[in-house]
Amino acid sequence: MSHDIENPPRTPHARQLAEDGAFFVDETFLGVALQAAHAGRGVVRAVLDGVGEVTIDAAESRFSAQLSDWEDFCTAPIGRLRVTHQSVRAPSSEPWRDLSELLWIAGYHASAGRLPADANRHAVIKLAHWPNLSRLPRTPDMYRLCALLARRPSSIHLAGKLLGVNEVQAFRFFSAAHAAGAIEMVTRTHGISSANDDEEPAADALPPSETSLGSMLKQLWNKMTGR
Repeated sequence: MSHDIENPPRTPHARQLAEDGAFFVDETFLGVALQAAHAGRGVVRAVLDGVGEVTIDAAESRFSAQLSDWEDFCTAPIGRLRVTHQSVRAPSSEPWRDLSELLWIAGYHASAGRLPADANRHAVIKLAHWPNLSRLPRTPDMYRLCALLARRPSSIHLAGKLLGVNEVQAFRFFSAAHAAGAIEMVTRTHGISSANDDEEPAADALPPSETSLGSMLKQLWNKMTGR
């Protein structure tokens, strides 16, 4: 089943979020998931009435989910979630998946095309490891963003401009990949900056030439097709 997503958020709440400039991680399920992951112990269960539940087994870095709609769950205000902490994991009828996948999914949907409030579009980042995009919500542009950031550190703002990726998709990628640990911060400039968006990047963050970018994308295609 394909997870490629090219349409904007479909629920009214998610569409409203996309119109805002940033989102606060702690006001969404993503904050719950990140806290559990960082704690590394115990079991956390989050329930959204009418949508379903997610169980996080932090000690084993895994999760299970019984949901009718991931977007509804991940964009719901934190006050609508019932979150409980347990010392013993209850049996689940759903298969267990790696916790990093949950962090990606939660970051992708919570973003609704925005950056986390403590992020900066001009901060230089690089790809820490290739996420398994075949198992995750994604847009086709995310393969190209991965390829670029694996080869040359850049800001998400500059990477999006270079590849012709709109900010909604670029910021979704940043939020998902950062939550899942798939990108590393090379420079840490806090707070979203909208002023001087075309400022010159640091020398080590300059984009590759068209030739090197083409070569990079060719290597990505060969990797995907097994050539």
